[in-house]
Amino acid sequence: MLTLLSFLPLADMRLHCAGPTGAIIGLTSDNTYNVRLPPDAPANPEKWTRVDHSSPPAGQAAIEGSFSGSYMQVLPDDRDSYHAIHGEGSFTMTGLEYVVDVAQAGKHTLYLRWSAGDDKGAGDSLYVVMREYATDHIVPGEDTLKPTMVDIDAVAGQFAGCCYDHSTHACTCFAAEQDCESWQPTERAAHWAQCAAGAGQMDAVTSPLWYLFSGKADPLATDFETEPWDATCEAQGTGTRDTGLDFAAWTLPVGRFRFVIYPREDGTAVDAFYLAGPGVQPPNSLRLTAGASTISGCSTDRLSVDPDGVGRGATHGYNDASGWSHYRGHGSDYDPSVNAGTGCGHCLEPIPHSECPSADVLAKMITCDTVELGDLCEADGECNTDVHINNCEQPRPPPAAAGSNGPRTHMNRDNDVYKRVPCPSPSPPPAPPPPPPQPFLPNGGLSGGLSANDSTGSSDNPAGIIILVLFLVLAVAAAALVVYKGWAKPIARSVAMWVRGDTDASAYIRNRDSARGGSTAPVQGLGGSVDEPNMTRLPAGASTYNPPA
Repeated sequence: MLTLLSFLPLADMRLHCAGPTGAIIGLTSDNTYNVRLPPDAPANPEKWTRVDHSSPPAGQAAIEGSFSGSYMQVLPDDRDSYHAIHGEGSFTMTGLEYVVDVAQAGKHTLYLRWSAGDDKGAGDSLYVVMREYATDHIVPGEDTLKPTMVDIDAVAGQFAGCCYDHSTHACTCFAAEQDCESWQPTERAAHWAQCAAGAGQMDAVTSPLWYLFSGKADPLATDFETEPWDATCEAQGTGTRDTGLDFAAWTLPVGRFRFVIYPREDGTAVDAFYLAGPGVQPPNSLRLTAGASTISGCSTDRLSVDPDGVGRGATHGYNDASGWSHYRGHGSDYDPSVNAGTGCGHCLEPIPHSECPSADVLAKMITCDTVELGDLCEADGECNTDVHINNCEQPRPPPAAAGSNGPRTHMNRDNDVYKRVPCPSPSPPPAPPPPPPQPFLPNGGLSGGLSANDSTGSSDNPAGIIILVLFLVLAVAAAALVVYKGWAKPIARSVAMWVRGDTDASAYIRNRDSARGGSTAPVQGLGGSVDEPNMTRLPAGASTYNPPA
C-alpha cells in the first residue's frame, strides 16, 4: 500500500455531484481535484501539474484548445512510461483524483477531454480508474471483449516483423518484410511487440480494473479540440494505441467514489471529464466555462485525501509495502521477521532463479494479493513481499532501431516472483488445566462444587451464596421446631452425658420422667419410715433405681 502521500496545496478537493443535466462534471481549471504523488516523491518530481496556456514550462509546447486557458499535465515530460500494468498494485504513479457522489444507481459512462502532450504525436496516453471512497479498492467496470493479441514471435514464421511509428509508438505486424520508415524484425521486437491473432479471435475481459485512453481518430492530434470528448477506449489495455472498442463504464450503487486518472506516459494532459449517469445524454458539442464543475448543491462534508479519513485506507493487510497502490498512514514496509503473504491471508515463498518463467509470462503475471494456491505472482510490495529480491529479473530489450530511441521501455516492476504455498498447520492449543479439588462439608459430603470463596459468601459465585443461605434458613427452622416441642433440654442433657461417658443417662432420664408422670411404686412413709423396712431406699419419685455402671 502507499504510505500517507504528500499532496499538493494547489487545489481544494471538492465533492462533485450530478448537475442540472444529470451529469457529473469536472473542469481542471476549477481546482477541485487532488494530486496523488508517487511513493518516491520528492526524489521523483513527476506529478500532475497545472499549466497555463500562456506560460508553459520551459521546453514544453502549450497544448491548444483548453476550455479556460489552463489544464493539468504530467510533468516533467522526460519519456517515462508505465505500460507494465497487471492489477491493482501497479498504479503507483502520480494520479489526478476527483471525488464523485452518485445519487442515482446504474450505469455511468465516462467522456474525457484529453490530449497527448508532446509534438511527437499521440504516444502520450492515460488510464482511468474508479475507486471506492472508503477503502480505495478499485471498482471494476463492465464485462467486455477484445481482439486476441499474441507476441510477435509466439508462432515461428507467422510474422516477419513490424513497422514502428515514431509518432504513435505503434508497431504494425506483417507476415512479410515491409519498406517502412522503421522496420523491426521479429527477433528485435520479440520483447515488446504484439500482433492481432486474426481470424476473429476474441478474449473475454471480465470485470476490467482500468481503461486505457491511447490515440484518437486522428493519431497525430495533440490538442483538445480535434476530438473534444473522447468516449472510446480499451478495457485493461496497456499498448500505445487502444482498440477503440470499449467505453469506460461502471455500474455504480448510490454512494461516494474516487475517480483517478493515471499516466501511461508522462506529458499526457487533461482538460475536463463528463460522467454520464443512467439516461444522461452524451456531451457532444458541450463547451464549458470557468466554474462549470458540478460542485454546487453537493454535501458540504469535509473530504479527506486519506481513503478512510485517518490515513490508513485500504487494508489488504498491515504488511503491504509503502510503494503499493493503497494508502496507509502507519507506512509499514517489508518486515523480514514476518512471513511473506502476511496481511493477505496466505503464504508465499520466492522461487529460485532456475524456476523463473519466460519474459512473456513475467510481463503478464498478476500481483501477489489475489494469487491462487500453487500459482506464481510478481510482487509489487503487497502482502509483505520483498521488492528487492529480483530473482527473475530479465535483461532490458535492445534499442528498437539503430539511430533512434525506439519505443519507451521504462518499466515499474523488477520481477520479484513468489509462489503461493500451503500455510503450515497451526500447533494444537495446550490442554486446559485440571479443575481445582472440591471442598468437603462437615458431614463428609462434597460441597457440590462450592469453592472456598463460595463458602465464605464470595460474590464471585452467586449459586454458592444461594445454597449457603438456604442451608442457614433450614438450620434456623430446625432450631425453632426443637424449642417449640420442648426437646431442647433433653437433647442438651443427652449430649452432655454422652460426652461424659454416662451411657445409662438416657435410661435414668426416662425412668425419672416416667415417675413424674405418676408412679404406683411404694413410697416412703411419714417420719422417714417405709412400708417395707427391708427395701433399699429409693430417690423420691423413682420407681426403679439403676445406678450408672
